[in-house]
Amino acid sequence: MDNNITQNFSECARKRVTSGDLLEDSDIDFFLLLLTKCSKYKPFSTLLLYLGLISEIPRNQKHIQIIYLSSVCNNPNDTGHWVTSYYDTDYIYVFDSINNKVMHKDLEKSLKLLHPYYFLEGKRVIFPKVQQQTNQKDCGIFAIAFAITLLCKMKPDLLTYNTHIMRPHLLKLLVSKYIAHFPCIITPIPINVQPRKLYDTNIIINNACLNDEHIDYFHTMLQQLSAYQPYSTLYLQNISKISHINENNKHIQILFQRGSTIGHFVCTYYDTSTLFVYDSMNNKELHSDISIVLKTLHPYCFNEQKKPIIFQTVQSQKNATDCGVYSIAYAVTLLFGYRPETMVYNNSEMRKHLLKIFETRTIEHFPCLSTFSNYCSQFNFSSITETRATISGLGNNVMHNRKRTNDQITDETSLQNHRETNLHSLAIKKKKHTIKKIKIKFYKLEETNVE
Repeated sequence: MDNNITQNFSECARKRVTSGDLLEDSDIDFFLLLLTKCSKYKPFSTLLLYLGLISEIPRNQKHIQIIYLSSVCNNPNDTGHWVTSYYDTDYIYVFDSINNKVMHKDLEKSLKLLHPYYFLEGKRVIFPKVQQQTNQKDCGIFAIAFAITLLCKMKPDLLTYNTHIMRPHLLKLLVSKYIAHFPCIITPIPINVQPRKLYDTNIIINNACLNDEHIDYFHTMLQQLSAYQPYSTLYLQNISKISHINENNKHIQILFQRGSTIGHFVCTYYDTSTLFVYDSMNNKELHSDISIVLKTLHPYCFNEQKKPIIFQTVQSQKNATDCGVYSIAYAVTLLFGYRPETMVYNNSEMRKHLLKIFETRTIEHFPCLSTFSNYCSQFNFSSITETRATISGLGNNVMHNRKRTNDQITDETSLQNHRETNLHSLAIKKKKHTIKKIKIKFYKLEETNVE
């Protein structure tokens, strides 16, 4: 690995992010490799996608992809544009920070390479309305933000990002090599789908213990504002009526256990490989009530597979009545892709914040005195950097040549001729062997996913 290439890439990326410039292929590809390392998604390098050196995504596999468009609205005078596509096995969604609803030729070409069966079935591509960029250069920032939101099982069209700190946040992610959700709020639920107001406001204000109605009101908001589908706590009292959660689906659930006095709420999170229990009393054993429910929801954690169950040490409640508030706080933290065990919540503001969530019908992270960034585990990204450097050697100046070359490419024959000419101009010998080597490296990296 050439250390100079790695250092130059890092310095250039930092400069582009901090100076407000348009992100380039190398910046987006570094994030996509980071996404590959940190999740089960397998996005392709924008360079490989551009050259058509990819295979189609299986019909039953979800996929997040950031795609480059050589112009905005097919205007040849534009400098280019980044969008995010998401395939959920039923439909393709395109999240575009300028809310363009027209199928761009570059977008159509890329989507047909990724999901050819989708177009053969005559399905339409959906363009949800999202928060718009306020300048001409933030499309890449928003594309990455949309991708992270989808990774966290939330809907980009329901979020309002804090645009003032998006670039500093992205820089922190790229430098520290971890993924965390961009600061934002989840926007109000439309009036016609508001959950019914069944909770007692006085209980929240007077520091009393939350009841099932408060927890279920939050569960309903979670269902409507994200892809998570927690069960009602009242519904869980009849075990015979619930079914287990698909082993491949993440799940957030707040559960109730009986006690000698008022009982206790805990938050659980299944990430497809491990079941986590977040208890504001930091108990390290499952109560019988909790155990019965979890065995029904996640039997694969208790049968011969015995997926691990981990009791995380979290910030403790300071009284006997805040367990429900903390359980909701843990769930919100998980929703935004953070880790509750790394949070120090501002205890004096928690009930005020919860009341704000309920009354405004928005989900915003609870105020914290310190956050995950001081504790977040680091991954070994030497393989990512090496792969990025190798791809950079093939793709230098590709972004600058996109506009010119896209106009020249009109069919498959000319596309093949263009590839050969482009590779030759970059003075790469044995191009087929080099491309094959790059593809092998990229797929090897994908096989080392960490959930």
